[in-house]
Amino acid sequence: LMLLWYLLKMDSVGILMGIPARQRVKSIIFLLLFVPYSRINTQQIKFWHDDISLWTKAQKESSGQGLVYYQLGYAYFRVGDYKKAIEECRKSLFAKYDNEGRSFSCNILGLSYWNLNNFEMADFWIKKAIEFKDDYSMPYFNLGLLNFVKEEKLANINKEKNVPQREKLLSQSIFF
Repeated sequence: LMLLWYLLKMDSVGILMGIPARQRVKSIIFLLLFVPYSRINTQQIKFWHDDISLWTKAQKESSGQGLVYYQLGYAYFRVGDYKKAIEECRKSLFAKYDNEGRSFSCNILGLSYWNLNNFEMADFWIKKAIEFKDDYSMPYFNLGLLNFVKEEKLANINKEKNVPQREKLLSQSIFF
């Protein structure tokens, strides 16, 4: 309101008189919207130093939305904290969320268990992702990679050869 008063005062003094009336109105509306939103934006930047802090804050402010739990789980997954990723993605399955979101969460659950070398749970959760959304292609791809790794283990491939192959396959897996 102070800004509007100031602009109207400038208009009455004649500072803005050279600008057509329509352009003055547009400028005033722009400033009335720009200033408050830029202030809000600078306040939000304080929480955006990393994904985990952003989604943790969003989780505190949300009303049990599954997307927030999934995004926080995915953030933990990306930094390699698989146990926390599992914890948050499990929460998303019981929150307000659609089947597509549950499928994303199950896929991250499967990949997290895979990274913890728990292939049975990885298999279970990746298949669960397919059950929630059968036209979501990423779990099919990851299930194929997982089955390949499990077959290699069954074939008793040397551990030194298996570890680099597993790491290569995990780097090729698709998360979301």
